[in-house]
Order: sequence, then structure tokens, then C-alpha cells
Amino acid sequence: MSAITGKNAVIYLAPSTSDAAVNVSEMTDYSVELDQALEDVSALGSTWAVHVLSGARKWTASARGNFNTASGDLWTAAIADKPLRMYLYPSAASVTLYYYGTGWVKLGGVIAGGVTSAPKTAITITGEGELSKN
Repeated sequence: MSAITGKNAVIYLAPSTSDAAVNVSEMTDYSVELDQALEDVSALGSTWAVHVLSGARKWTASARGNFNTASGDLWTAAIADKPLRMYLYPSAASVTLYYYGTGWVKLGGVIAGGVTSAPKTAITITGEGELSKN
């Protein structure tokens, strides 16, 4: 196994349900989170907790990056009325390892910046169905 860093990651997002997924350029960091509801079923007097899955699994993905004035893809994705395809390649050098799913795109920080920082953009994708790994 070779170590990777996040700096070579690539995120693809379909701006609409009819468009092909495109590289979301200028992103500087990303994360993918999995969550599931658990129910504590520990017996009285137990030393250690015991849990069972009590609900559906869910996922979210997020990314932040430089504001890209040349692209309207994130804006188009954020105002879409259907969930869109997302692909995350942790390393562009390894196109056989990626995560993918369909989700609702939220443009949380359309643009933010300041006197000493470049304008930034933030997106969150709330999964609609399964997040898969290839």
C-alpha cells in the first residue's frame, strides 16, 4: 500500500441530471462522512455497551476551495431540483479507486473572503441512497 495525500484528490460533480460529471476545479480540501443510527441494547448490569443498527445509513460529502470565476457548475448544481452524481478520487494518479453516489448539492458558502484571504467557496452533498466505493 502506498501512502496518499489529499492534495492530489479530484472531485467530479454533474451540474444537472442530464450533464456529465465535470471536475470541480479549485477545491482545496474535502471530506466524506458516513453515519448510522444505533440503538443501545445493553442488558442491565452490563460492563460494556452493546448496539444494533436501528435506522438507515446516510452519507455526506463536503469540499471547500478557491472561488472559480470561470465556472458556473456549482451554482447550477446547487439550484438543481434533483439529486446529482458525485465522484471523489482520493488520488488522481489512481483512477481505479474512487467513491461515488448521488446527492443533493448545497452551496453553503457561495463566496467568502477577506482582506487577507482569497475568496472561497464551500459545498456539501447530502447523499440520496448509497455511497459506493470502487
